[in-house]
Amino acid sequence: MRTIKFRGKYKSTGKWAYGSSDYPCDLGGTLQLGSFWRMVDRGDIDVDTVGQYSDSTDLKGSHFCEGDIIHANKTHVREFRRIVGFKHGQFGYEPPREPGKWFPLVGKGSVSKWMVIGNIHDNPELVGGA
Repeated sequence: MRTIKFRGKYKSTGKWAYGSSDYPCDLGGTLQLGSFWRMVDRGDIDVDTVGQYSDSTDLKGSHFCEGDIIHANKTHVREFRRIVGFKHGQFGYEPPREPGKWFPLVGKGSVSKWMVIGNIHDNPELVGGA
């Protein structure tokens, strides 16, 4: 059975909280999924930081999550950084110069060429944010 994992930041501390359908799991301090969502509903966890983990892994074997910033040197000439999202039932990214277009990360074998280098909540400067 597929394990479903989420993360979100506590409003009070700014630390990450994790929820998993497979309890306990490999993420330290993990909550049962129902407890995680109750904390989101109560406002303890910032809903804008909540993201689901993918079953797929990056170049280093790390699972990626919505809101993660991924990096690749796909052409050996130009480097790419993208923000992982979930749309149309699949993890992927929207290219910055092509709004509305969606490139899935899973299913093309390309996900193994990407590496998670941060996330938009902790490292917005990696994609030109504050």
